[in-house]
Amino acid sequence: MTDDDIRILGIEAIGDLVRLRVMCREYEYEEGNAAGHGSSNSGPSVASTSGGTSDRPSTNSIREERMRLFNPRGARSQSKKKKTPQGRTWTTQCKIPSATLKQTLHKAGLGAKKIKLTVDDDEASVHQKLISSEKDDLGDVKGFPQLRDGGGFEMLHCLPNCRDLTPLKCSWAAKEMRSNLGGRSKIYLRPIQKDLSTKSLVPQNSCEVKEMCMSCKKEFPMSELRTHSFYMCLAGLNSGSDSEGENNTTTHSHGSATITVPDADSLQPETAESTQPEEQLDATPQVPDQSIPEEKEDTVDDAISSVLHYCRANNINNPVEILRCLQKAIVTGRKLELESDSEVLEGETNYINVDRTNLLDGTFEEVAALENLRLTLEVSFYGEVARDYGGPRREFFRLVLAEIKEKYFDNGIRDLLADKYYLVGVIMGLSIVQNGKIPQFFSEDQLQEIFHGTSVIPAVANLQKGLSELGIYQVCKQLHFVLLK
Repeated sequence: MTDDDIRILGIEAIGDLVRLRVMCREYEYEEGNAAGHGSSNSGPSVASTSGGTSDRPSTNSIREERMRLFNPRGARSQSKKKKTPQGRTWTTQCKIPSATLKQTLHKAGLGAKKIKLTVDDDEASVHQKLISSEKDDLGDVKGFPQLRDGGGFEMLHCLPNCRDLTPLKCSWAAKEMRSNLGGRSKIYLRPIQKDLSTKSLVPQNSCEVKEMCMSCKKEFPMSELRTHSFYMCLAGLNSGSDSEGENNTTTHSHGSATITVPDADSLQPETAESTQPEEQLDATPQVPDQSIPEEKEDTVDDAISSVLHYCRANNINNPVEILRCLQKAIVTGRKLELESDSEVLEGETNYINVDRTNLLDGTFEEVAALENLRLTLEVSFYGEVARDYGGPRREFFRLVLAEIKEKYFDNGIRDLLADKYYLVGVIMGLSIVQNGKIPQFFSEDQLQEIFHGTSVIPAVANLQKGLSELGIYQVCKQLHFVLLK
């Protein structure tokens, strides 16, 4: 067979081509031996293959043989059964629920609750309080009565710096749980034999507050007003004044509210020949021709000025209180810490990805690329999937400040590395205002030189410039206190 004949069979890979040729040679060799043994000695063995009734396999048989040998996945793929997707089962929950799942559990009466145990409570009393259906003064159920139908349940607690849940390996007595977990601990309950219903128990009542449609002058509930106004209301669609008004207005957005102000060209004095209805003219108030000042973002200098003014006006001298005021004025974007498990952290962040094995150089590269240093820092380590809710950021500051101390301050301030001290100051300022570790490895002479001296050393000047990016240098110098000792 030629290469073209083999390609017609669908074999194009070189490996399949070689294996097929070897198999054909072996097949011809075996057939030739069988024909030689069965024929007489008077004629050559090849005479049996020269006629029209040859015993060579047909093209279809070779194709089937090739499919069987070189495409074994075909038979297996036909017998594979697709896995049917299964619903979420709460009997096998082994991680802290996400924010969305926590909302679902809360609406089903299975959310976070505070259950007070006394030291004398034994296991039976604790169990009874957990499944109690009694209500408090606000009408909320104290326990989880749904657990009575769950076929038993188990207590779990969260490991440190991890979202995995581990079964509680101690007695349920309040005294023993306190010894193992502490006075105030968060415990998760997981049903054993039966999943609990997550159907919402909160009544879904629509808003009954009404507002008048400005086009058809009819009142509609707030929940239906948007649908009516954009898709159903036909009043005023053929009015030419609406389209003209749209071309002569400027829209200024402030947060979630939108204010529409006519331009100067549309503010013409009213004449007697006006054909507009009186009601419509009254609905658009005449405003003076003046520009609305745009909202400007508060700068670092403005924030520092407000902090200094507030601390001086209220006679605040405690460094901790001064730091809190500075943090509140400087840091923007997402909240720094996760205050509760039910809270969803939303907002803009500065995301950096650093390598533990090359932490200092990687940090310098990442921080140097940041445009707005006031945003909350979100830290991720290479090869780790932990989400930063405050813990990875604090660990990052602790590790990087330790390396900064060793390289840049243990042997005194190094003038040869003066260019790096700007980023060193920025990182130290970020750690101070974002709940990281406060660097306290400076000597008295170094502090005096940084905050109160008149040194012209380039390294010190760059360090002061880096600390000034987040207001640390200005606040310490103006309020005459030292935070870094």
